[in-house]
Amino acid sequence: MIKLTLVPQKKALLKGWDNELYALVEFGHKGLKKNTKVSKPINISLVLDRSGSMSGEPIEEAKKAAIMMVEKLRASDKVSVVTFDHSIDVVVPSTSLRDKRSVINSIQHIHTYGSTNLHGGWLAGAEQVATGKDEKSLNRVLLLSDGGANDGLTDIEEIKRQCSKLSETNITTSTYGLGRNFNEDLMVNMANKGLGHSYYGQTSDDLMDPFKEEFETLIATVATNLQLKFEHPNFVRCELMNNYQNVENTIKLPNLAENSKVWALFKLNIKKADIPSKSIELLRCNVTYLDINNDGKIKGPVKLKLD
Repeated sequence: MIKLTLVPQKKALLKGWDNELYALVEFGHKGLKKNTKVSKPINISLVLDRSGSMSGEPIEEAKKAAIMMVEKLRASDKVSVVTFDHSIDVVVPSTSLRDKRSVINSIQHIHTYGSTNLHGGWLAGAEQVATGKDEKSLNRVLLLSDGGANDGLTDIEEIKRQCSKLSETNITTSTYGLGRNFNEDLMVNMANKGLGHSYYGQTSDDLMDPFKEEFETLIATVATNLQLKFEHPNFVRCELMNNYQNVENTIKLPNLAENSKVWALFKLNIKKADIPSKSIELLRCNVTYLDINNDGKIKGPVKLKLD
């Protein structure tokens, strides 16, 4: 069952004073999918940093982690492999995983050299995912790097913006950090803006559980293309506290997996002069999404009314 709830921090407004309160909107699933045999096809790109800063143990661990993901994917899923230093190589163009051994062999033969055009590698991975995308697929770029971008586009704000824009096309980004010189600011923000996940580990063993979680979350996805729409009176100042992009009171949320929740937190401010003598609606929200059969659905509206 999928449910939308709106929980206020307070149950009433304090008259004669300026008021500030928080409101939590939760969109969650509980129970089993109606048809547990149904899951959407996965379409991913494994993007590996092969630059000089990844030489030695980091690149070997990145290769082991990528191979782990390939071994978990199904024959009906699609994968591509992209590597980058100062140049970009599409080692395996987007393909169905009927020949896992060939893909694994290609990963095993990756070697390090050069500087780090991280943005170029990520972008090439996104392009490969786009070629394999269809209306039912779950599409994601998995970036394995220390985040030490020093070639090509290196502006963090612009890279974040592009990750956010890509997520609007239902291609999300997850980042896996490796190495002692891990750039947390870049890698974590790429995942946050790209509506994916971010992890860090020094070895492939550290990333074993995150990769397993990534795969299991993908195959357990019950709702995609989530858009939270909200409205409020003009006298209510409403601020989104999450690191999501808000375009004209519409927020793109991460996909929803079985027995999980996604949420948005709002901060509301009301001046004392605007507080009426009777109950007032401060916030109204609904969520549109695609279910496991790719049918459009809507939940809500849920309303926040306080005295």
